[in-house]
Amino acid sequence: MKLSPLAFLLIVASVSPHSFMSKAFVSPVSSFRTIRAGDRPPSLSSSTSPTSLHAKPQSLGKSGDWEVFLDPTSNQKYYFNMKTGASEWTPPLGFKEEKSTKDATAKGGFGLPNLFSSEADNKPSKPTYTDGASSLFSSVLGPPSSKITPSSTPLTPLSSSINLPHPEKLSWGGEDALYLPSTSSLPLTFGVFDGVSGAEKANDLILYSRMLSNEFGKRVVGKGSLHLKNLSERLTEAAEVADEKATGATTALVASISTDNTLRVLSLGDCSLLLIRSSKPYAQTKDISHYFDCPYQLGDVSPDRPKDGTTMTVKLVEGDVLVCGSDGVFDNLRVSRICELGSDGGTPEKIAKGIAEEARKISLIETIETPYSVLAGKNKVEGYENGLGGKVDDICCVVIKV
Repeated sequence: MKLSPLAFLLIVASVSPHSFMSKAFVSPVSSFRTIRAGDRPPSLSSSTSPTSLHAKPQSLGKSGDWEVFLDPTSNQKYYFNMKTGASEWTPPLGFKEEKSTKDATAKGGFGLPNLFSSEADNKPSKPTYTDGASSLFSSVLGPPSSKITPSSTPLTPLSSSINLPHPEKLSWGGEDALYLPSTSSLPLTFGVFDGVSGAEKANDLILYSRMLSNEFGKRVVGKGSLHLKNLSERLTEAAEVADEKATGATTALVASISTDNTLRVLSLGDCSLLLIRSSKPYAQTKDISHYFDCPYQLGDVSPDRPKDGTTMTVKLVEGDVLVCGSDGVFDNLRVSRICELGSDGGTPEKIAKGIAEEARKISLIETIETPYSVLAGKNKVEGYENGLGGKVDDICCVVIKV
């Protein structure tokens, strides 16, 4: 049985009236923090109904690495690149639609992981993605191997970060948080946590995003290379502490570059990580949401847990640039522009500063088309009926060059 958004809310409300919170009140049906889909339409997992949150939607056709799907919220087609994770509302250049002849299970439908590939494989490979349902196997299947085999030619990461609070939150630092240790060697584990502005908060408690960042850091520092299962477990432990001691709610993206030169990412909600290779987008994490205006999030009254998140695994090569950010970045800057800023040969500090400052500048312009305004216009969000306008928000960005 499929539930309508209203029916889903009534069920959630029976558990707690604040199970999910928004950045700004929209309506009794959709009072949630708006999904930050970056430069993309809904991801495969975000376009499903509340009763099949992890089910991959039926492909309407494909052309090369691209497949076309139907977004049930806006009733619009969108185009998803199965290799890079990029997606577009309009047909990509050269897209010639042909009816898909493969069923969902041929591509690991319903988020099932490829059980016949090894995460520890040292051979260069395409990015591997899983939807949240793959986490159902995490308690049964251990890590793909008991030990990550270090590469004979380990990469050397250079990193930097920046956190620009919302202009109205400068006095107390805003609600985004990040974890990025100071290291120039692998392994390197990091994370971005986007605090939910609309969540109910107590004045005498630390923000959930900050507590989660602190507790996650305590649990990964000095722990060596981490599998996806390790990331999920450490984030779960941190969330359990935050549930008891913090206030509010947050989305979360945590990642680790291991000594085998492999990037492993776990994302719950709408923070994004973009891998730039040869000045072009090579891979990008998938957002996960219940439906438009309702991203997955952690909080003491939220049913979402780290095991529900999407994952991405990809082997890195020298010269790769990683841009990880909260929705304040990806709501306002197109992926193509982030690639330009990330490929200018500058230091991670310069790149992070440039991305954050340009995202802030764009966020303040009401007459410009942004990734967020396109989605908001299609979903009839108040103030974006014409499909134009930046999104003023906290902006948190981590940049890593290897």
